[in-house]
Amino acid sequence: MRKLMIYAQPDDPRSITFADLAKILDDYIDPVPGPYALQHRFISRLQNKDETIHVYAATLRKLTTNCDFQCLNCQKSIVDNFLCLQFIRGLRDSDIRTKLLQNKKIETFTEIIQTTTVLQMAHAHSSAHHSLSQHDLPIATDQRQRNKKPTSTPIYTKLRQLQGKCFRCGIEDHMANECGIINQTCYKCQKKGHLAKVYLH
Repeated sequence: MRKLMIYAQPDDPRSITFADLAKILDDYIDPVPGPYALQHRFISRLQNKDETIHVYAATLRKLTTNCDFQCLNCQKSIVDNFLCLQFIRGLRDSDIRTKLLQNKKIETFTEIIQTTTVLQMAHAHSSAHHSLSQHDLPIATDQRQRNKKPTSTPIYTKLRQLQGKCFRCGIEDHMANECGIINQTCYKCQKKGHLAKVYLH
């Protein structure tokens, strides 16, 4: 009763309706964070390690609930503006962040997610291609060596077999960044991100 009297001040609890008393008790037992606390939580959220673009975006969108992002002059919602800014700010990939900041055509949060997905897939494809190129046999300067067919070593053969396929599992119906075994461990080298059948050593 003492707590109720304290939280009901300056009113007398006996003069307050039951509904208002119940609300006072609810606010005391399970207080709802104010807009500033919710906004602080939103702008503190960055992309976690191994968190996908779509999960990060969905989490940010959920955190805008009750943040009261409104224009002070026209009272219109500016949630999309804050989502775009925080999404770019919190990205772990600095190269993609730079490209998004340089893009003057992006206007909505949805467009940012689509552009980021395309950039991420292009980066993954480029990395896979670069990895294969690093293992190509060097070009010989001698004419006789240039005309000679490359030695068919196990690594060379496997690299040729993997061209056009996912370098993580060896299947060609998806990109490496979409591969379901990205977190599995190779039993040959004990490293994550690929299966033993595509291990090159």
